[in-house]
Amino acid sequence: MQEINLGRHISSTFYSGTRKLLGKQMFYSLEIHDGILYAGGSSVDATAGKIFSLPNKAVLGSFSTGFDIQRIATNNDLIFTATKCGIIEVWLKERFTRIASIKTVGGGHAKITSLAADMDGGLLFAGSSDGRIQVNITISVLIS
Repeated sequence: MQEINLGRHISSTFYSGTRKLLGKQMFYSLEIHDGILYAGGSSVDATAGKIFSLPNKAVLGSFSTGFDIQRIATNNDLIFTATKCGIIEVWLKERFTRIASIKTVGGGHAKITSLAADMDGGLLFAGSSDGRIQVNITISVLIS
């Protein structure tokens, strides 16, 4: 993963990853919120992404899941990770623990191509390859 400073026109390695027997983990989606970088990608050894502190580049946690993470969205309390098969996993921001899974309508035949959440925690939008935009309302219920 590269860090690019547009003002100084330089780039440097932010995170080099680890090489496994079957290859290296790939990152498909990046999200930044409140000085934290959320990186999701291919699942290697049941870990499909990492959470980094931007100021010091330290790894704060990881997404322990067997699914590849295709898209990431965040709000003030939650992290949402979307898979190719139409499952959205919901994680608590403060502990990076999975608390729920949401199966999108369509039986998993459509790939989730985009994901967006409002900061207040009331709405989650998922765009899919079949042209639909689905809305899940009252996400805040999940954290109470």
